[in-house]
Amino acid sequence: MSLLKATSGLFENYTFVARPEREFTSSSSGVTGSIRLFPQASNSEKMDPEAMARRTASVVAGSGVSLPFDDGGFGTREINFVEDKMFGFPDVYDSASKYLQAVRNFSTDPRQRKTLEIVRSTPPLFLTSSEDITTGTFEFNTLRRVLFPHYSTAYPSAYWGYANYLSLNFLSGATFPSDAALIYANPTGAAGAPLLTPSGAFTLETYVKPTCRVSGTYPAGTLFHVSSSFALSIVSGSGVDAYGRPSTFRLLLQLSHSADIPPRSIDLSVANNSRTYPQDLVFLSEDGITFNGWHHAAVRWGGSSVDSGTGSFFIDGVRAGDFCVPSSSVTRTDSSPENSNALFIGNYYEGTNNSSNAIKGFFGALTSASEGFTAPFTSPGSYPTFTMRHQLGAELHEVRFWSEYRSAESIVSGTTAGYATGSTSLFYLGPHFIHESPDRDVPLTPFRFVPSSSIDTPFARQLSLGLGGHMINTENHLRDLVTGYYPRHLNMTASQVVSAPAGMTTNDIFFAIEPVARKNLLVIPCDNGKFFPRWANLTTSSLTPHYRFGNPGFVDVSNLATGSGGIDPSVRELEETNLLDSIATTNVTSSAVYAGNLSLELPAYVLTANNSSYLTSLFDASNLFYGSKIHPGTFELSDPSFTGSAGLLSVRLRDNGMGGLYRADCTTPHAKWNSVGTLLYEEGLAVVTSPYFGDLFGKDSFSAKFRGEQPITVLSTNVTVPAFQINSSSLPSYLPLTASNYANEDGNPVTYIMRVNLHDENLNIVAKAELAQPIAKRLSDKFVIKVKFDF
Repeated sequence: MSLLKATSGLFENYTFVARPEREFTSSSSGVTGSIRLFPQASNSEKMDPEAMARRTASVVAGSGVSLPFDDGGFGTREINFVEDKMFGFPDVYDSASKYLQAVRNFSTDPRQRKTLEIVRSTPPLFLTSSEDITTGTFEFNTLRRVLFPHYSTAYPSAYWGYANYLSLNFLSGATFPSDAALIYANPTGAAGAPLLTPSGAFTLETYVKPTCRVSGTYPAGTLFHVSSSFALSIVSGSGVDAYGRPSTFRLLLQLSHSADIPPRSIDLSVANNSRTYPQDLVFLSEDGITFNGWHHAAVRWGGSSVDSGTGSFFIDGVRAGDFCVPSSSVTRTDSSPENSNALFIGNYYEGTNNSSNAIKGFFGALTSASEGFTAPFTSPGSYPTFTMRHQLGAELHEVRFWSEYRSAESIVSGTTAGYATGSTSLFYLGPHFIHESPDRDVPLTPFRFVPSSSIDTPFARQLSLGLGGHMINTENHLRDLVTGYYPRHLNMTASQVVSAPAGMTTNDIFFAIEPVARKNLLVIPCDNGKFFPRWANLTTSSLTPHYRFGNPGFVDVSNLATGSGGIDPSVRELEETNLLDSIATTNVTSSAVYAGNLSLELPAYVLTANNSSYLTSLFDASNLFYGSKIHPGTFELSDPSFTGSAGLLSVRLRDNGMGGLYRADCTTPHAKWNSVGTLLYEEGLAVVTSPYFGDLFGKDSFSAKFRGEQPITVLSTNVTVPAFQINSSSLPSYLPLTASNYANEDGNPVTYIMRVNLHDENLNIVAKAELAQPIAKRLSDKFVIKVKFDF
């Protein structure tokens, strides 16, 4: 061994960041992408379960007497082998073979098989174990009350809430009947014309994203329809994908009497202004709308006095076809009471509208009181007979009607940002969460609905704090900001359940009901990055307890005890003892206690003292997945089949590089600022706080993909091996070597260098490097060995 002094000039170090890529999937078919706690675990290390339960053992040398390790099996074979060795038997092959065979039969040490997964959890509700409730509640409270405030200066989305940028989601498929629609009353106004129907010139605008399709042609799906006035639908275009499914779409416009022809019965091959009565006012736009992409669609017409009655289609601000109607009006404007009309969004009304079958029959007073919609008719009459089969399979937002011929410049400006309603505005729907909504029946449990007023939360507060139920208050999102009207949710409402099979949770009961599933999926976060909303339209609200810092663009659901109809904190103190006693007495979950004891209030809130949103899900990844932090901008979390959608809705979330999670499903630019949750890169925690996804996201299956960040420091030193040094060894077995054993060999002796040790000032070895192959050094040789260590 030779010692050389290493000066600082021989050392250099640098640090680089490794970014390992990880993918993880959890579903009913199993888990992929989990990581092993011991990455280099050996299958040769066996677990000895019997040895863990051995009693005592003693071998008396020379006596041949032993007390067994256990009742037999491995312990017996082991003691036999030990005795043979101790007593000097010449042949131990038999006992050794049996012993080794017993070792091989053991399973691998379970610690060697330990794997780590990305764990999904939701706020705890009703567990018979108070320890589980305490642990889970502590986890979410720590996240909400400690980690979020700590990271709030670095990550703007680190708050218990979400951005108020939403879209309407209409599902169309075999699982859902095609009979759902939003219906806004369209009564006669003071001017003698229906409020939502233009009497002359008009402009219709909306953003649309087709999401549901089948092979072959795309069945016409209606965006909005006013009987005998206008209908706008989307139909398939000329483009198809590799599977023969439509990839491009067109707009189908029907005016006046032609609006009473079902869109699916119209021949799409006929050119504009070439059809005969009664289809003479049917017009098609050019292709321009793509599947799963957001596109701004607009139609304008100025009457016979503007451009000789020529109207135009616009897609994404670009003119996409013309049509000509040389008339002063194309809508039904008679004001007879029996002809009071309605606006249908998401479907097409097939039926008459007269005194014997009036559309206003949708707006009965009793139904309005229980469901919560605007019913302005004093004598609505009986419920009409009708058919609906043009269910829209798309998402919508920014639905606007104008009683004017808007300029191309105004239409283009409306594709990127919202603008205020004006005197020519007829209808304006965001949708956005607002605090006001109609009085209606609200669920406390699936079996009990009660009348309620001043409902000012995005979801059913009592159901959530009571049983952790998921019920979106869509009524608080769908107010027409021009008339203040609220729509009827046709076949998209919840009603009191009479009975349900034992063992079903609140959400199991509700999501088994198709109208409730539609309702809960009707309003979802919008991913349209082409547009930025105008939230100033929402400042007319007098109630703002759940707007973050009073800003209607962001909703805070961290304290549901505030606002009109809020939760009195004393409820918890008054009910806690009775509720816990009931659980202990009946030995069942508090969910069952609540169902049988309706006097008990909000058991989940009572047990956990958590008055924030329960519609939340948390995804926790160990730092073994990512290192020191998750690399910003690489995180992706997906739910391939969102709960309740029957596979028609998949959701993908990504991070925006600043801690915000945003929806990223469309093929067009994403709204990266529209936060639905927060990702804490350093903690490996992703929390979905938007109640529209919340506790349902990833419930059945989910996958995560991201890159980590792991700083690696490399220390490099140049070990100089000078000539005429390091040519001997202090090892007792050392013998000098020459090139050969011949007596006349006079070459330099050879020394082989096998390793390099680095010592501290006390000659303690602090690091060593083994050479893959010894280096032969003669007396006159000199070279440098470069050693690198990474840590």
